[in-house]
Amino acid sequence: MKAYQWLVVLAIRALAAPLVTSPHFAEQSIVQSSDGFQNGSAPVGKTCLQVPPNHNTTFNTRNLVLRGAILKRQASPKHTASRPAKLPTIEEHPVISAKEASRIKLPGGGKPGVFYRGDSRPPEQVFASGFAPRGHDLSLQRHLSFVGESGLVSLSRSRRSAEGYAFGRTGAKTGRGYVYVVSPTDVPDGYWVPGLFPPEKNPAVGHNQEFAATGPIPGSSISHAYEVYEDDPSDRSRKIKNDNYALREAPGCVHMKRSMGALCDPAKLMDDEVRLAKSAYPGRLGPPQPPGTTKMGIPGASPEMIGTVPGPDDPLGAYRPAGGKGKGNSSPHASRPFKPSAKTVTRLRAAGQLGFVATISLLAPYAHRVLNALKEWDHPIGHGVAWFDDAISSFQESLGGKQVPEIYGNELKLRIICWIRGEQRFPNAVDRACQRLWDKDAGRTEQDDERDWQTGLAQLREACGKAVVTPPDEAGLREAILRHCEALEDSILRLNEARTRLIAHRERVQEKVDAGGRVEPEDIDKAAEYISEGAFPSFPSDDGDKVWDLAAWYMGDVKAQNMDVTLETESDAQPETMEESPETASEDSQSVPADPPAWLAASRVVAGAIALDEAVGREVFALVDDGPYVGLFDEAPPHANETCYSPAGLARAQPGEIWDRISAALVYIEQNLAEGMKRVCKGCYRGRDEWALACGSTSA
Repeated sequence: MKAYQWLVVLAIRALAAPLVTSPHFAEQSIVQSSDGFQNGSAPVGKTCLQVPPNHNTTFNTRNLVLRGAILKRQASPKHTASRPAKLPTIEEHPVISAKEASRIKLPGGGKPGVFYRGDSRPPEQVFASGFAPRGHDLSLQRHLSFVGESGLVSLSRSRRSAEGYAFGRTGAKTGRGYVYVVSPTDVPDGYWVPGLFPPEKNPAVGHNQEFAATGPIPGSSISHAYEVYEDDPSDRSRKIKNDNYALREAPGCVHMKRSMGALCDPAKLMDDEVRLAKSAYPGRLGPPQPPGTTKMGIPGASPEMIGTVPGPDDPLGAYRPAGGKGKGNSSPHASRPFKPSAKTVTRLRAAGQLGFVATISLLAPYAHRVLNALKEWDHPIGHGVAWFDDAISSFQESLGGKQVPEIYGNELKLRIICWIRGEQRFPNAVDRACQRLWDKDAGRTEQDDERDWQTGLAQLREACGKAVVTPPDEAGLREAILRHCEALEDSILRLNEARTRLIAHRERVQEKVDAGGRVEPEDIDKAAEYISEGAFPSFPSDDGDKVWDLAAWYMGDVKAQNMDVTLETESDAQPETMEESPETASEDSQSVPADPPAWLAASRVVAGAIALDEAVGREVFALVDDGPYVGLFDEAPPHANETCYSPAGLARAQPGEIWDRISAALVYIEQNLAEGMKRVCKGCYRGRDEWALACGSTSA
């Protein structure tokens, strides 16, 4: 090679040095890992040695003096042209243990203690071989820049991020994929990418939440997988367990602090949701019922369940099944009955009933957790207890309907497909299933839906009561089931108590305002107290300022109910100055109230069926921007084929991961716009947890 050619090569490497050492290099070059994790917006394939376009003309010249000047100017202070910059190696970034990375909390992250990875390969293959790197290059920079054969393996703390890679990482994607749940056990140390490249400067880093392991991940580290489809990648109904999982027999890490000193399985139920719920609603549910006197009036409970609560001489009390022995408990210690705490038994008592909309909107998350916990118990121990199957199937059908053979899903999914497809000129099997569903719904009412929901919920609560009698042998799972059941009963009790007190308080203030008084600061303080106790469970009640703001809005809406009557009386007292013409009288006599639009009462409807009112939309967005749900909705109007939901429809379908917050926002909007019932809004799902608002007038 000639001398001037060597100078060109050295000049290129010298120009690359500032890019490598620059603090902004992460923002410029992080694109996509070799495993497919997106980490930036630059074009795929850009490397740290790519020549900047504005220097192309410089390298085309053959003036050696000019080349020497470029070398001198572009060389890094730490590197000269004769000693070019080295590419990053494994020593240039700190590594941490997988266990440590699995417990780092970030917004949008999954359960503490586990990782996620999306892969299109089937579980039988992945469980056997694990996840292996493509090569042996341990450079994090080249891994993130999609350069070379990376020796790192990407995991994510975000399930949502992993879902994006479940259907393949190239152009040949499949409609079916898998989301794998990985324990940090036996996972090599690696790089926690959000700790090296600030997520606030690299949004993709915050989205991916990547942990790049410095070696292969054995199949024994994989707990289980979820089979998912492109139309619903967040579905968790098809769970596939790994029989070779290293911690399969270990108890669940119900509390993360306990796992520090004992071997436990973080992939089992974590109960983070229960702890968060209890921190939001502190305090007891009230004094225990006197032993030996009060019945457990669970709706739908079987006769052997109804009786006295346990007393000090009989921990199981009237919950003991006939025959004196628990069914299906084959443990060597079966003769020594499990003794639930008084707190557990007290909370598994009747909690009253709520209205249909409130029950659907607010209790569905708790009910689903109980259902999933019962599934975890029933399948591993293989007892096949009939009442578990009945409770699970009945509750699932009350939420989403029976399974439909023509599609991968239940009747709820079929309804959405039918709304999108409409009537087809040449119907196929799916269209015939739609027609069958429409025929079935012809005589169905909202009362039927309410009855089905209450039946399923009652059976689920009955299952919780029986769980006290025949708990699983595994301590972690037993505690998980009882905690989920307690959380469900807690939510019902607290919702009843807090909401009832808040409504009664508002009625008392309304009477005071009607008598000529006004809303005082202490009235708002009392409302804030009830809200913090769970009157608005979807609201972040641990933030005192936000709670008080919501209470001020709620009580500030109280107005004198006789105001309109007074104004009418004053108007009527004035003498008439114009006589009513016969034509006007005729028109008034023929005018009748218009029927409300059909979309108003629908729990789910396509956006194209809603008569959008731009003025109402602007009014609603002004309300949202000033309240606790700012930024939750896209200001662009929904597309005609997007499905829109009421709060009740959201609870049934549960689209995306923030449906409960969308439901709470719709309730917030509805309550604020309730005066005269002139305006109604529904939330329209756009996918990937993006939502739009469809608002219209009830007279449209």
